[in-house]
Amino acid sequence: MSKPPRSSVSAEVLGLWNQPSDFKAAVVEKDQLTKDKIKQRLKNSFMFQNLEDKEMDIVINAMKEVRAKEGDVIIKQGDKGDDLFVLESGECECYKLFEGDAAEKKLRDYTPGEAFGELALLYNAPRAASIRATED
Repeated sequence: MSKPPRSSVSAEVLGLWNQPSDFKAAVVEKDQLTKDKIKQRLKNSFMFQNLEDKEMDIVINAMKEVRAKEGDVIIKQGDKGDDLFVLESGECECYKLFEGDAAEKKLRDYTPGEAFGELALLYNAPRAASIRATED
């Protein structure tokens, strides 16, 4: 008789060297208008739309503006991932170089309000694909 596949659960280990009280959220100074713009974008993003007000404020305060021009590489496949991006304006394309292929394959487009870069953060892994700006 075969058993069904096991499911897995993952959690961060807490101990003397890693206490929840050690966390200090980053704060990047910005005016109220900028905070309001970020909040509007985040409310439309599936990853952030269900955050409580206090959690939303932590995310908004930690965010910084990054400007990219058409053709700029925002994320490069294989690089270490330290940031998550929420697109305010413009457009981006996602490309991936699969093993054995000579050229990258386009996977999708990103439009304002969408987030990318979360996989490297969630799984503590290198960037899985590249993101390029296709519009300022």
